[in-house]
Amino acid sequence: MAEKSNERGHDTNWRGPLLDRIDVQVEGPAVAPEVLSAVPDGGTSAPAAARMAAARDRALADKV
Repeated sequence: MAEKSNERGHDTNWRGPLLDRIDVQVEGPAVAPEVLSAVPDGGTSAPAAARMAAARDRALADKV
């Protein structure tokens, strides 16, 4: 039979990897369909697309 310290060590070795595979689920109130389908106030995605294009150009320029 294994000693207590070895059992604790074995348990500790498995605890991290097992916890990494557990999904967390949080319940919250239902959201009305009209709220989900409303147009966001954040504007368009054009600024984000421009940032992505600039980042891609920089990344490709580094490879040349």
